[in-house]
Amino acid sequence: MPESDPYIRGLSVWIGYKQEFVYYHRQARFGGQTHFPLFSKQVFWEFVRGLTSFSAAPLYISLFLGFAMVALSFCLVIYALISKFLGIAAFGSAGILSAIGFFSGITLLTNGVMGLYIARIYNEVKGRPKYIIKEII
Repeated sequence: MPESDPYIRGLSVWIGYKQEFVYYHRQARFGGQTHFPLFSKQVFWEFVRGLTSFSAAPLYISLFLGFAMVALSFCLVIYALISKFLGIAAFGSAGILSAIGFFSGITLLTNGVMGLYIARIYNEVKGRPKYIIKEII
């Protein structure tokens, strides 16, 4: 692959060859303690690298949350109008909450859309082949 920083664990699965599990019984540690830092920055960044190398799921989550916030703000506007007509509204509180929710939702929505466009550009720049030929007869 022509990538400058390949995620090998993901690429080995992405290639698509047949995979098999190898079961084995691991012997107990001979001595000492493990030095693998389970809750360190390196493990976290490896997770983020794997997630962003082969998935646009965080971008779709942002897009979904943006739609949800916009819908929730419309519900808040309806609630504000109903409470205003019934005379139980606190002065200005529902309007401020619905405006903040609406503009936060629009921000998340536009970030999600722009992120998906950037993800498509990133996938093109990586230069991965569309398919891998297993065998030529």
